[in-house]
Amino acid sequence: SQPRNIAFQISMKNENSFFISSDDDEDEHNPSTRDKEPVICSATSRIDAKDRVELKKSDFLRIEYGKWLNDNIVEFLMFGVLELASKKTLEYLQLFSTQFYTKLVSTPTNCTSSLLKMTEAKRNYANVHRWTKRINIFNKTVHIYPINEEKSHWYLIVAIFPTVQNDFQPYMAVLDSNGAHDKQFAVDQIKNYLVEEIEAKSIESISARSVKAMK
Repeated sequence: SQPRNIAFQISMKNENSFFISSDDDEDEHNPSTRDKEPVICSATSRIDAKDRVELKKSDFLRIEYGKWLNDNIVEFLMFGVLELASKKTLEYLQLFSTQFYTKLVSTPTNCTSSLLKMTEAKRNYANVHRWTKRINIFNKTVHIYPINEEKSHWYLIVAIFPTVQNDFQPYMAVLDSNGAHDKQFAVDQIKNYLVEEIEAKSIESISARSVKAMK
């Protein structure tokens, strides 16, 4: 049978065919090995049905004690949380992929002369500008950015924007179990991205100046 497409409740393909064991650690970081594994379960975002994540055996190995969660597990759990939200709440949310921030701050593989002439903010924006080419993210009030720090620790940066009904200044919040200290670099990268998005798409509902002033 095919694995179930679920949001939060984990459904195994065969309850006797899957067992988490540390003996399989040698394969869990090997992409070619993961590609050959069967899908155990999957989840689809309620915000955008095109956003889907599949979990395999090597992903489940990451939830053992002492292991670091990978992007697939984190995204699966976020989709699960969305299942608890009302339809009205979902209208306000813009959830970014676990890969978004990593791609945003990555060094371009083909660093052309034109890229070298750009500011760091514009080079970073060039990495991800296609991700939202068909949508205006500022139609959403709450943006959620999952951040992976040093390939081990996960936390969220949440950007909140004013609406006609709620006239307040936009601001940012860092949700981190270890505290929000020393997160300014990531906050600044998200702010720079938002400014570039506003300027590239000539967004009128919010100003770049107000984003730069976000605290």
